Amino acid sequence: KTTFLNDVHKSHKCTYIRQYHNLRPYIKVSSIPAFDPTQLPYWDIYTNEKKDKSILVGGTIAGQFMAGLSGGQRKLLLFELIFQRTSS
Repeated sequence: KTTFLNDVHKSHKCTYIRQYHNLRPYIKVSSIPAFDPTQLPYWDIYTNEKKDKSILVGGTIAGQFMAGLSGGQRKLLLFELIFQRTSS
């Protein structure tokens, strides 16, 4: 599996995202460097609920589940993060 993922990453660096290797579930979305979460289409929900400063990326790491963004929200976060960092 890892060999295949490494091969895909080498040939498609612009489109392949190593989500589970680089994005840790315990990180607060608001603390991601050089990232504006207000550009996410769902971020106003967390702002209205006053959770925008505390919401975690979420997911599972080493068998431990951490509540946070859903899988689809994490994917949107990753694409927005890439867009923001490559647009300038």
